[in-house]
Amino acid sequence: MKKVVLLMACLLWLQVSGLVSATQLFDLETVREYALSANSEFYLAHLDVEIAKLQRTNAQAEHLRVASVVSVKQAENNLLSAKRRLESTALQIKVEAESRYYNVLSLAQQVELAIQSVDQAEEQLRIINARYNEGLATPMDISRAEQGLFQATNQLTRVEGQSKLARLRLLDVLGLPFETEFAVDDQEFKFETVEFSVERIPELLEINNPDMLQLADQVQVARLDEKTATSEFTAPLIQNLRRLQREKVEVQYAQLANRLYLQALELWNNLQILEASYQSALNEVGIAKENSRVVLLRFNDGLELPSSVMSAQVDLNRANQQAIKALFDYNIAKSQFKNLVGLQ
Repeated sequence: MKKVVLLMACLLWLQVSGLVSATQLFDLETVREYALSANSEFYLAHLDVEIAKLQRTNAQAEHLRVASVVSVKQAENNLLSAKRRLESTALQIKVEAESRYYNVLSLAQQVELAIQSVDQAEEQLRIINARYNEGLATPMDISRAEQGLFQATNQLTRVEGQSKLARLRLLDVLGLPFETEFAVDDQEFKFETVEFSVERIPELLEINNPDMLQLADQVQVARLDEKTATSEFTAPLIQNLRRLQREKVEVQYAQLANRLYLQALELWNNLQILEASYQSALNEVGIAKENSRVVLLRFNDGLELPSSVMSAQVDLNRANQQAIKALFDYNIAKSQFKNLVGLQ
């Protein structure tokens, strides 16, 4: 806890002193480190652990004065839940930071593609105007070319706005000021499948999921509470109340188990769909590469216009961008699934 406070204090001093204002170079690992060192949600989870520790100490002291096994057990479970929640929060923040980092990269590529599309539309308009002056095009052809340029320019404006917003959202999850200047590292991302059997989902959720573990602790406390109320000195009303409370928590545990199982199954199925989408996107890249090669050969033989070469290259860049986006979507979904079932 002291390390976290010191780290956040140092980061705050750097921000105030202006040392963080220099352009940062972010790769995926750097983003994850920043997210855990400066994110306010992660810090709050640390505070919950410290509060739970003090509450456990207080419960133990109260137990020496007035015997209360249930209170001590509840305080211990609360501390354990807080620690689990801290670990879960760390994983969730990493996944969120990873998702926003991928989004920044994807939108930066979309901006580049939109710029190429504008250049292509401008070249097309220039060619149409030249053909019109030679009597080989109509005013309608010029109108269509102008409309194409207008649409390409609007698309560029749209993705530039989305890119700026994505960068601010990344800074937000990292806990950095919005005015922080940064660049993203053009690193290479690998495609790695998850070897997994869906039959393991219930078991993994039971032993790893913090919500399941927290409710399991509540079931233990409710059973202990019911057991301590079975003596002859406990009123029948209290005994019945403890029994109903125990049954309620057990039903809630079963409901949560079913809900999380369906959620994990849905994420797993989505992962398989995204894997197929990525493979399909790679096929599209192969087709676009071959088309670009053929068009370039035809251009060298005098059978294609420069605009056709540019169009084929834009199509190839678009196919590459779609393949990278499909990879990003797959990696994010994989992290979400592994986070839910505890495969991290």
